[in-house]
Amino acid sequence: MSNFIVPLSAPEAVDAERFGPKAANQAALGQAGLPIPDGFCLDAAAYVLQLKESGLEEAARGAAAADRPDAYRMAGEVKLGLFENPIVPAVLEPLLEEIAEKKVVHDELRELRDANRKLAARIRELESVETPD
Repeated sequence: MSNFIVPLSAPEAVDAERFGPKAANQAALGQAGLPIPDGFCLDAAAYVLQLKESGLEEAARGAAAADRPDAYRMAGEVKLGLFENPIVPAVLEPLLEEIAEKKVVHDELRELRDANRKLAARIRELESVETPD
């Protein structure tokens, strides 16, 4: 994994400043022993890099410092700018790798579940057949 991507099971994933409150709460629940998804979180540094590479750093700073009407307008400009620009390779490539890895695992689990269902159906079928005494 890249420095931007951290598994939810990693100790540092509980850092809400770095990964946001949702990811941090999921990570904290997992560290407390509760079941959580086998997921990952994206470091806020990836967002900062995306802003910088998209030329939106100044607009984002302005939105954070402006009064409400101007802040809404500037935040809208930042949002549109993020949508209009491609995700920078330093963020996109590790994201795609992680997503592909999760998909492979998901597909393998689905195949195992399907095989298990077929096996269970076959066992039920064999159990329902009467055998001659």
